Amino acid sequence: LKYIDHIDWNDFVIDGSLTIQLVVNYLQAIKDKTILTRNITEETLINFNRLTCINLLKETFLQKKNPKFVTWTQLSIFISVYYNLFSGFSRCGFFLIDAIPNPQLRLDILQTLLQSSNQFTSLCVENVRINQRSVNTNEVIIPFSEAIVRWDKTQPFTVVF
Repeated sequence: LKYIDHIDWNDFVIDGSLTIQLVVNYLQAIKDKTILTRNITEETLINFNRLTCINLLKETFLQKKNPKFVTWTQLSIFISVYYNLFSGFSRCGFFLIDAIPNPQLRLDILQTLLQSSNQFTSLCVENVRINQRSVNTNEVIIPFSEAIVRWDKTQPFTVVF
């Protein structure tokens, strides 16, 4: 078992990943505001090249993070969570362009969801670091599973649900 404690973007494999393409399509549509006029589904995906995918993921995922402390695990969780959210939005009749009287609402909801990712990932990382420091100071060690901030404690998606 090899633990990789940082991301080397040159090792990032994207080819044929529907999950990454859906997330990146949403990120691009949010960035250029085409989400206001375009429904994104697995059938309508634009196939972005590797470099474009990496750049779009970096822009969103690395916001307010120290790249030295970002791991593959965090990126995988980020992609997985947003794939589930975005694919759910793609299939939800209430989230389609024709169903929303004010398409700006789509953009506002998606931007808020993306901004919340910074909150929960930074909280998780900071809690784990605090726990690791306690090893050196002979303080009571919190089990690793409890050091990670759970989503149900931060409730980052309350705005939507």
